[in-house]
Amino acid sequence: MGQSVAILGVGPIGMLACQWAGAMGAGKIIAVDIIEDKLKIVKDLGVDVLINAKKEDVVERVIEETKGKGVNLVMEIAGSLATQRDSLLIAAKRGRVIHIGRSYSDVLLPDEVFTRIFRKELEIYGAVNSNSSPLDNEWK
Repeated sequence: MGQSVAILGVGPIGMLACQWAGAMGAGKIIAVDIIEDKLKIVKDLGVDVLINAKKEDVVERVIEETKGKGVNLVMEIAGSLATQRDSLLIAAKRGRVIHIGRSYSDVLLPDEVFTRIFRKELEIYGAVNSNSSPLDNEWK
């Protein structure tokens, strides 16, 4: 693969995504979260760049790490409004953005951010997340 990957949100699914990116031969893996302990865990999973979004500007740091190009693949897993916005801002030209996390409020993007979808010719995908609600009679 050799391409750069950014994983926004490194809970259990994000940690698996970090491992997957490494196994698939990603060139550079960037992990973003707001919890330092999660970032420490993924460091041992082969992540190249750790970004604590509470301490650093995510977009600025990713653009710096990629020498102004952005990343080839963004996996938005956190489901926050900030990561959904940032996913579009850090993607490279003709990059791919996969939205796995879900925000439970309206997602409103400023025109400057929304326009990047067209200008960068981004491919945007949605991935179904599982539901952990108990099924009828599951515990009987």
